[in-house]
Formats: sequence, structure tokens, C-alpha cells
Amino acid sequence: MEQLTYYCDEKRHLICKPYNKENLHKMAEDLGIKRCWFHKNHYDIPKFRIQEITEKCTVISSQEIVHIIKYPDGGMVDALDSKLSVERREGSSPSWGTKIDEDGKL
Repeated sequence: MEQLTYYCDEKRHLICKPYNKENLHKMAEDLGIKRCWFHKNHYDIPKFRIQEITEKCTVISSQEIVHIIKYPDGGMVDALDSKLSVERREGSSPSWGTKIDEDGKL
């Protein structure tokens, strides 16, 4: 099985690399997230599991999530690898519920 790396943002969006729908579903199965949380190109993290799932992911910005969705085979995504250890901002209040459409737009 291919090694998957999990990424989320502070708006409950969850993806993985290598990015494709098959891998998204493998990630969800591994994390115990039901298919009903899947939305065309990403999973949402159930509210009651935010802390648990976030601890298993690298937290990145929403823009980086969109970039990985738009460019799954590389492009600028590989350049992001050095930035993917973004630390969560202390005291920030994430605004849960922002949606990403099928074109990868917020």
C-alpha cells in the first residue's frame, strides 16, 4: 500500500498526498471517517473528532489544500513540501464550515 500523508486546514477540510479520490477514501477508512463526510474533492472532519484527526495530520492553509487539489501531480505542490509544517496559530478561532467546490475553490 502506498504511504499516504494527511493534511488538514483550520476549516475542517481533510485531504492526503498522493492526492486522488481512491487515496482519499483509503485515508478516511484508516481514520475511521464515514463516506458521508466526503464532498467531491475532500473530506470534512467531523466536529466531534477535530482534535483527534488534526493530531494525525499536518495542518496547512486552505490555499495550500486548494493547490494540492488543483495540481495533484506536482507543479508547485512539491515546492510546498518545505512549508507543510505550518504551525497552528495559538489563540486563533477557526471559522468552521467553509466549503471547497469541485474546482478547488473556497
